[in-house]
Amino acid sequence: MRSEASWQRQEQALKSAKVLAEFTNLDDASAAEDFIRKHRDFVPPLWWTGRAWKEGVGKYTPWMRERDLLRKAWSAGFPADTTLELATNNLFLAAHALASNTTTEMKTAPQKIWSYQRAVLFLHVNPTRARICEWCGRRFISETNARFCRFGGVVDVDGDETTCFWAHRKQYRKDNWSENSDSINKRRKREYRLEKKRSHRAKRKNIRQR
Repeated sequence: MRSEASWQRQEQALKSAKVLAEFTNLDDASAAEDFIRKHRDFVPPLWWTGRAWKEGVGKYTPWMRERDLLRKAWSAGFPADTTLELATNNLFLAAHALASNTTTEMKTAPQKIWSYQRAVLFLHVNPTRARICEWCGRRFISETNARFCRFGGVVDVDGDETTCFWAHRKQYRKDNWSENSDSINKRRKREYRLEKKRSHRAKRKNIRQR
């Protein structure tokens, strides 16, 4: 039986993994700024302020590279080699060097373990929790065997804003009704007749017993 401390570690790991899913879904600088405000200590500041790469081709900052690599790992089930690359990239070492006051301190002081690294290792051990929503394509963490995320902002078949999970449920019910309405109606009528007969028999029985 798990101890309270074990449950707390599990919950914290899931929480960090869900933040990691948010990171994989970032698509532009504006979204990155929102992420930084909400999760300031999830990754080193260098991820957001490092020099842009490929300046002649277009802006490609460090967080974009890490996001793209993480997406590949997500789709592949966090294989060992990619997980190792994600958890030990040079940005963590650079952040450690910047936080150290001397070369000696940089060499002897233990490096900070970031929530990002913990989340990556958690998903390496629990790869089935890293899911891709079949409705919207966003990445999410599942505590069951879910196929659809519960992020908001999608529009269902009736034009209402909802989550992917409920949009799929509504679409499924609509499709099921369209394909099987005749058989469903027949079944309902049959069940209604049987229920009516049972009710009638129960009433006659009560009358006899009086």
